[in-house]
Amino acid sequence: MLPATQPLAPERPRAGRRSRQLMLRVLPAVLALLLLICLGTYLLVDNALKQDADVQQRSRTFIARSIEQVRNEMGRNIINYSKWGEAYKNLHTRVNEVWANEQRNVGDIPFALYGYDGALVIGPQGRTVYAVIQGKPSSVQASDWIEGDLDGLLAAARDARNEETSVVRALRVNGTPALAAAATITPGWDPAIERTPGAASVMMFVTVLDAARLAVLSDSYGMPPLSLSPSAPPKGLQSMPLLDSATQVHWRAPTPGRALLRQTLPIFIAGVLALSGVLFMLLRHALASARQVDAQIDALHATQAGLTHSEQRFRDIAEASSDWLWELDAQGRLTYLSERFTQVTGEPRDHWLGRPLSELLQPSAETPLPDWLAQANAPGRQSRETLLCHYRDHGSRQRVCKITSRAIAGGAGHRGTATDITNEMQAQARVLHLSLHDWLTDLPNRLQLQQFLASQLGAHRQPVAVLCLDLDRFKPVNDAWGHAFGDLLLQQVASRLRAQTPAGGMAARLGGDEFVVVLPGERHVEAIEQLCAQLVQALGQPFTLQAQAIHIGTSIGIALAPEHAQDPAELLRKADIALYQAKNAGRSTWRIYDSAMDALLRRP
Repeated sequence: MLPATQPLAPERPRAGRRSRQLMLRVLPAVLALLLLICLGTYLLVDNALKQDADVQQRSRTFIARSIEQVRNEMGRNIINYSKWGEAYKNLHTRVNEVWANEQRNVGDIPFALYGYDGALVIGPQGRTVYAVIQGKPSSVQASDWIEGDLDGLLAAARDARNEETSVVRALRVNGTPALAAAATITPGWDPAIERTPGAASVMMFVTVLDAARLAVLSDSYGMPPLSLSPSAPPKGLQSMPLLDSATQVHWRAPTPGRALLRQTLPIFIAGVLALSGVLFMLLRHALASARQVDAQIDALHATQAGLTHSEQRFRDIAEASSDWLWELDAQGRLTYLSERFTQVTGEPRDHWLGRPLSELLQPSAETPLPDWLAQANAPGRQSRETLLCHYRDHGSRQRVCKITSRAIAGGAGHRGTATDITNEMQAQARVLHLSLHDWLTDLPNRLQLQQFLASQLGAHRQPVAVLCLDLDRFKPVNDAWGHAFGDLLLQQVASRLRAQTPAGGMAARLGGDEFVVVLPGERHVEAIEQLCAQLVQALGQPFTLQAQAIHIGTSIGIALAPEHAQDPAELLRKADIALYQAKNAGRSTWRIYDSAMDALLRRP
């Protein structure tokens, strides 16, 4: 030790060396920080530009798909009205305006339901024999109202290859772009109506794409505001052709990247400047505090010894995720319970102290709790091994927890944690249920159906009958009353299917108005057809929804295993082929698959 009168000069060079060492350590970190700031700025700008380019491409793809969806919807709607025996009798064979307008089989329905500006019928001689414009009957001729290649559209609709389909093209109405859907009027699948010789009449639906209609489409499909023009877009706008026409669709693509830069770049620069100032102040403070480091380290060493014992105890507990803590003596009796115990279980701690832990917790495994405690702390076992246990809370409700354990030094007992995972287990069970069931009807979904078929066709190797059901007249009900009404109807259909499905079978929903009933072990065709008759009768009964009597029906296709297929996917495919034949044969009937049906489908 230095004499009291001797100056402490030797300490100053040591402190100075510590300051220089600090500078040598900090300088590389500062340079690395500057490099990271530059790299971060570059990545921020580059990411913003790439994000804008990606959003522009996505918006183009989305708008193209949305326009195609509008096109497909018009095509489907015109088919629903034109491929219909009643329409053939009342709009082709003769024009019955009472049937069309007053009975609202056509009339203002396309305008009110779909917003179509025009519904027209062009007769075999090329004259407009029926027209409704803006929901009101009109005597206008299609050639006077519609501009563009109307004759080409009519010729395409009358093409024999399009007899069962429709044609949608872009034309103009009074100079405004419009979409026109056309289809020949046929009896459809009605065998009772005989076709008349000669050219077919053509039904047309026309929707004018004015500013109001474009606004409705943009809002309905979540697209940016659209505009139409025959020329190239102004600067800053994106464009694409409207179907195959010369009309261009324009829109302004979002630029979230540039917006992000405008918001974040000033904040980022301000943050860098503020960080630089803070680092400078911290460096000054660190240099000023360098001489105090040794004294602080000595103080930490002095206090560390006093904290070692308590730190060891709480480190053991902190190593396990916990809700409440417990401690046992050598006989397995509870000597300590944390306050959290009462909050979780509702039980007072004093009620359990001094009692064996095995009275409170019952392990899910076969190993008794005392044996598990001994094994969990044996040499070579994982220190964080857990045990799943059940217990009842103060309200006698069954709860689930997992416990961990550590032996107390000297064989004085055990201490550990208990984590309540009841909500987690319930959530996992709910997720599993949702993954295997249809959210609307709570019937098994496609995944559970595939698993069920695989188990029946795989391990059990027993006969299986698969019934594919498709609802008749469901789409008109859904279109007329709305999707919420249709959802209620599907739920009642599912309820009737459950009631008709025999024990051991399965009723599942594939999606839309398609359902499947599986009958394991059924090999008798008579029993299968009897069930089909019951299903047709059950679904043919009126459904009462919102004080309305709704009439639908069902068509059924049947495939049998192992006769027709032994693979679940192939069995479903053949049942679907049989369903197609059943719908062609008329509503509310069923067909059993045979190989000739495949040949019919492959016939050109």
